[in-house]
Amino acid sequence: MCWTASGAGIRNSVRPALINERKNRNRIDMRLVKKIRLIGHFYRSFWLLSSLITAACMVLFWEYGFSIFSTLLWFKLATLFLIFRFIKSYKAREFYYYHNLGVSKLLLWGVTLSFDLLVYLILLFQVNRFR
Repeated sequence: MCWTASGAGIRNSVRPALINERKNRNRIDMRLVKKIRLIGHFYRSFWLLSSLITAACMVLFWEYGFSIFSTLLWFKLATLFLIFRFIKSYKAREFYYYHNLGVSKLLLWGVTLSFDLLVYLILLFQVNRFR
């Protein structure tokens, strides 16, 4: 707090700093939300195929149990690699769109493939739990 030039009252000098801090925080939050939406948009291009492969693996895991775990994991990784190669060549120009909006290829692929593999493993262990 400081005195105004006229000395007639007290001016709050802390308030503008708080407003600027809130604006910066909102900008950061909006950038994060924007990136998450863009990554989600990218993931939609292959989630159906990936979900079908995951469902097939769940059925096989239900039937054979942990004895087939390593085979299913390698199958899932191989299909993710094939999806990666297909999308990389099929949507090569679309990566410029994401790059211009501030999302790199590494971020796109890293987040989507990690998310897909994480969902796969969580579902696998849930199937094992209810088996």
